[in-house]
Amino acid sequence: DTAPCPLPKRAEALTAAGVLPHGLAAALHTELETADRDIRPGGPQPGDTRTDDELIHAFATDILGFRERHALARVVVINLST
Repeated sequence: DTAPCPLPKRAEALTAAGVLPHGLAAALHTELETADRDIRPGGPQPGDTRTDDELIHAFATDILGFRERHALARVVVINLST
């Protein structure tokens, strides 16, 4: 993820903008905090000196770790970058 704002705060902002129903962000606060802990920054970040191969390895490690922590059979990754 490239957004520096935590998920609970983003949900509050979306509620304030009328995108999400009133009370939804508050009702899901704990779940959003839990999900936020699994978000890893996209890369490379400013000042990141890793090679493409190192970045790919780091992304793969993050995805595999996520799959193992949640005991998933598979993980689907959707690229939303432009």
